Amino acid sequence: MTVPASFAEICTAADEYLAPKMTLFQQEHVQVVRVAAYQSLATNTQGGRDWTGLDNMFAAVNAAHIKVIPILGDNWTDCDYLGARPSYCGSTSSGKGCTSTCGNSWYDTGYTAPTDGYPISYQPWSTEVVRRYAGNPAIASWEILNEPWGRCVHNFFVDISTRIRAADPTTPISLGGSESGGWDYRAENSLPNVNWTTFHYYGHALEAMPASEQGDLSIAQSLGKPFYVGENGIGASDLGAACDTQARADLFSQKIEASFAAGVMGYLPWAFSYTQGGGVCGYNFGPDSPVMQIFRQF
Repeated sequence: MTVPASFAEICTAADEYLAPKMTLFQQEHVQVVRVAAYQSLATNTQGGRDWTGLDNMFAAVNAAHIKVIPILGDNWTDCDYLGARPSYCGSTSSGKGCTSTCGNSWYDTGYTAPTDGYPISYQPWSTEVVRRYAGNPAIASWEILNEPWGRCVHNFFVDISTRIRAADPTTPISLGGSESGGWDYRAENSLPNVNWTTFHYYGHALEAMPASEQGDLSIAQSLGKPFYVGENGIGASDLGAACDTQARADLFSQKIEASFAAGVMGYLPWAFSYTQGGGVCGYNFGPDSPVMQIFRQF
């Protein structure tokens, strides 16, 4: 099973390309798409709840028989806020997690209070959105957060995984992945309500399977929990000026083949964008990219 991350067009709930995306994904044999389910996508400009965008997305993927991995929030400020960009850890460009001290970080207290211009905090949002879509046949797994970060995450993971499980007794839960998030991969993925494990990495473009992926996969296998690569990007700087080429697609194919042979259950190249033109340097790839060919291979 290979899966692209349709993650580059998530800052608005209105998706004028939703129908052609579904057609394209069916044509290219895409099976699973990782999507944002942030509170920003269900809040209108007046601060009221509006489920139209997420409802339309779930209806479209169900009709197309495509599975999704909804992410309930983002450590980073990209798309997961309303109004002025908030400041965490002293910087408007940083993530929510400070790595040095605990006790008053977003992961300790901030997630329980309304932030980012939202009407409610992340804590009740996670329950609200999961309860609304619990049992939806399109959902492969819930992801608690995109790239949770720092040393202060344990109580947050315990709380939110427990709340999600209470709202949806059966759907798998994963924490969200990063190569060096600063937290104990084994300890946190050992939590009883965490069913799937995941991992992100960038760089290592010429390595079929980097040591960091191998290490986290080994932990997941020792825990008896499925493992998927939630993001891997190959950009121009990784290849010394190569852009959206067949060579990049071939590298993705080599990585996916090596990962599947080692026991990885899914792999998401970063990142599909329906409006991305061909030959453009960067991590994104569009409908005409050579990368799209790889989803028919696995």
